[in-house]
Amino acid sequence: MKSQIREDAKKVFLSVDDFAKIAHIRYWRYGRGKPPEDLRVPIVINNEGNMDNVWNQVKNIQRVGRDQILYQVEIVLFCAREDFDPPPKKGRTLQMEDDTIWEVLGVDIQGGILKVELRQLEE
Repeated sequence: MKSQIREDAKKVFLSVDDFAKIAHIRYWRYGRGKPPEDLRVPIVINNEGNMDNVWNQVKNIQRVGRDQILYQVEIVLFCAREDFDPPPKKGRTLQMEDDTIWEVLGVDIQGGILKVELRQLEE
């Protein structure tokens, strides 16, 4: 049953003919001081309504000036578990095709689908 769910998820949700797109991802598995791994995998990105004003809302972010506002841009990346093995760890970084660097906030695996929550801080 579980193998059928994984297979169906890959055939439909992660199908490049339906929802997914092939993405080039650079992943710093061992930190930014080491060379990144290059992945080309089918992914689905959910980024609707994920820009929040986090001024005074997120711990460990210093206030840098009265007229500057920090925004937390969060997206959720979905891919097949076996395409990103082992899964990224919280706090690691990855870069997608638009050269944006994202920090991994959390990882979950359900039905063979890897859900990776990502954050970018912008000024």
